[in-house]
Amino acid sequence: MEKPNSEQLFEKNYLRRYLRLSGSRPIIISCKYKRTWEKHVTFSCVRPYIKGQHTSTLCNHINILRSEVEKVYNLSDFIFNRTYYIVCRSKQYEYDESRMGIELARDIIANPILNGNEFRIIEPSILQECFQFDPKVFHRK
Repeated sequence: MEKPNSEQLFEKNYLRRYLRLSGSRPIIISCKYKRTWEKHVTFSCVRPYIKGQHTSTLCNHINILRSEVEKVYNLSDFIFNRTYYIVCRSKQYEYDESRMGIELARDIIANPILNGNEFRIIEPSILQECFQFDPKVFHRK
Protein backbone atom coordinates (compact mmCIF):
# COMPACT_ATOMS: atom_id res chain seq x y z
CA MET A 1 0.00 0.00 0.00
CA GLU A 2 1.35 3.42 -0.89
CA LYS A 3 2.16 6.13 1.60
CA PRO A 4 -0.77 8.53 2.15
CA ASN A 5 -0.46 12.05 0.78
CA SER A 6 -0.86 15.18 2.90
CA GLU A 7 -4.50 15.60 1.88
CA GLN A 8 -5.32 12.09 3.10
CA LEU A 9 -3.63 12.80 6.43
CA PHE A 10 -6.19 15.47 7.22
CA GLU A 11 -9.28 13.39 6.56
CA LYS A 12 -11.72 13.16 9.47
CA ASN A 13 -10.66 9.64 10.45
CA TYR A 14 -7.07 10.05 9.35
CA LEU A 15 -5.77 6.62 8.41
CA ARG A 16 -8.19 4.45 10.38
CA ARG A 17 -9.17 2.72 7.15
CA TYR A 18 -5.72 1.09 7.16
CA LEU A 19 -6.92 -1.10 10.03
CA ARG A 20 -8.56 -3.19 7.29
CA LEU A 21 -5.10 -4.36 6.18
CA SER A 22 -4.91 -6.76 9.11
CA GLY A 23 -7.94 -8.78 8.06
CA SER A 24 -8.86 -11.03 10.98
CA ARG A 25 -5.35 -11.04 12.49
CA PRO A 26 -4.76 -9.20 15.75
CA ILE A 27 -2.88 -5.91 15.71
CA ILE A 28 -1.08 -3.83 18.30
CA ILE A 29 -1.75 -0.13 18.58
CA SER A 30 -0.26 2.46 20.89
CA CYS A 31 -2.48 5.24 22.19
CA LYS A 32 -2.90 7.68 25.06
CA TYR A 33 -5.63 7.29 27.66
CA LYS A 34 -7.92 10.32 27.73
CA ARG A 35 -11.17 9.67 29.56
CA THR A 36 -13.65 7.14 30.87
CA TRP A 37 -17.24 7.89 29.96
CA GLU A 38 -20.48 6.23 30.98
CA LYS A 39 -20.46 3.82 28.02
CA HIS A 40 -16.92 3.87 26.64
CA VAL A 41 -13.25 4.63 27.23
CA THR A 42 -11.46 7.09 24.94
CA PHE A 43 -7.85 6.85 23.78
CA SER A 44 -6.17 9.39 21.50
CA CYS A 45 -3.18 9.55 19.19
CA VAL A 46 -3.79 6.02 17.90
CA ARG A 47 -0.77 4.59 16.06
CA PRO A 48 0.20 1.15 14.77
CA TYR A 49 2.96 -0.47 16.81
CA ILE A 50 6.11 -1.17 14.80
CA LYS A 51 9.06 -2.15 16.95
CA GLY A 52 11.74 0.53 17.10
CA GLN A 53 9.86 3.06 14.96
CA HIS A 54 7.90 6.25 15.43
CA THR A 55 4.72 5.70 13.46
CA SER A 56 2.05 7.86 11.81
CA THR A 57 -1.26 8.46 13.51
CA LEU A 58 -4.08 6.19 12.34
CA CYS A 59 -6.75 8.36 13.91
CA ASN A 60 -7.04 11.08 16.52
CA HIS A 61 -9.13 8.97 18.90
CA ILE A 62 -10.79 5.63 19.35
CA ASN A 63 -13.49 4.50 21.78
CA ILE A 64 -13.75 1.07 23.36
CA LEU A 65 -16.87 -0.07 25.15
CA ARG A 66 -16.42 0.51 28.87
CA SER A 67 -17.98 -2.88 29.66
CA GLU A 68 -15.27 -4.59 27.57
CA VAL A 69 -12.44 -2.58 29.11
CA GLU A 70 -13.67 -3.32 32.64
CA LYS A 71 -13.31 -7.07 31.96
CA VAL A 72 -9.53 -6.69 31.55
CA TYR A 73 -8.42 -3.47 33.23
CA ASN A 74 -9.14 -1.61 36.45
CA LEU A 75 -10.43 1.77 35.24
CA SER A 76 -8.99 3.59 38.24
CA ASP A 77 -5.49 2.47 37.18
CA PHE A 78 -5.56 4.49 33.96
CA ILE A 79 -3.36 7.59 34.02
CA PHE A 80 -4.32 10.56 31.86
CA ASN A 81 -2.10 10.98 28.77
CA ARG A 82 -0.07 7.84 29.53
CA THR A 83 0.69 5.59 26.56
CA TYR A 84 -0.95 2.18 26.50
CA TYR A 85 -0.58 -0.68 24.07
CA ILE A 86 -3.71 -2.50 22.98
CA VAL A 87 -3.80 -5.94 21.36
CA CYS A 88 -6.96 -5.91 19.30
CA ARG A 89 -8.63 -6.71 16.01
CA SER A 90 -10.05 -4.26 13.54
CA LYS A 91 -13.80 -4.23 13.39
CA GLN A 92 -16.10 -2.61 10.88
CA TYR A 93 -18.79 -0.43 12.46
CA GLU A 94 -22.19 -2.10 12.22
CA TYR A 95 -23.97 1.16 11.44
CA ASP A 96 -21.39 2.54 8.97
CA GLU A 97 -19.43 0.09 6.80
CA SER A 98 -16.96 2.78 5.77
CA ARG A 99 -15.71 3.22 9.35
CA MET A 100 -13.41 0.97 11.34
CA GLY A 101 -13.01 0.47 15.07
CA ILE A 102 -11.39 -2.17 17.24
CA GLU A 103 -12.29 -4.97 19.61
CA LEU A 104 -9.99 -6.35 22.29
CA ALA A 105 -8.19 -9.59 21.37
CA ARG A 106 -8.81 -11.41 24.64
CA ASP A 107 -8.48 -14.77 22.89
CA ILE A 108 -4.69 -14.37 22.50
CA ILE A 109 -3.85 -12.41 25.66
CA ALA A 110 -5.80 -12.27 28.92
CA ASN A 111 -5.12 -8.57 29.40
CA PRO A 112 -4.93 -6.92 25.97
CA ILE A 113 -4.48 -3.40 27.44
CA LEU A 114 -0.92 -2.91 28.64
CA ASN A 115 1.02 -0.01 30.08
CA GLY A 116 4.61 0.51 28.93
CA ASN A 117 6.18 -1.68 31.63
CA GLU A 118 3.76 -4.53 30.94
CA PHE A 119 4.31 -4.23 27.20
CA ARG A 120 8.09 -4.49 27.55
CA ILE A 121 7.68 -8.03 28.88
CA ILE A 122 4.96 -9.21 26.48
CA GLU A 123 5.44 -12.74 25.21
CA PRO A 124 7.27 -12.77 21.85
CA SER A 125 4.75 -15.30 20.52
CA ILE A 126 2.00 -12.67 20.86
CA LEU A 127 4.04 -10.17 18.85
CA GLN A 128 4.61 -12.80 16.17
CA GLU A 129 0.93 -13.64 15.94
CA CYS A 130 -0.03 -10.02 15.31
CA PHE A 131 -0.24 -8.39 11.90
CA GLN A 132 2.86 -6.36 11.07
CA PHE A 133 2.18 -2.94 9.58
CA ASP A 134 4.50 -1.87 6.75
CA PRO A 135 7.23 0.38 8.20
CA LYS A 136 7.60 2.21 4.89
CA VAL A 137 3.96 3.28 4.95
CA PHE A 138 3.68 4.17 8.62
CA HIS A 139 7.13 5.60 9.43
CA ARG A 140 6.89 9.07 11.03
CA LYS A 141 9.82 11.42 10.68
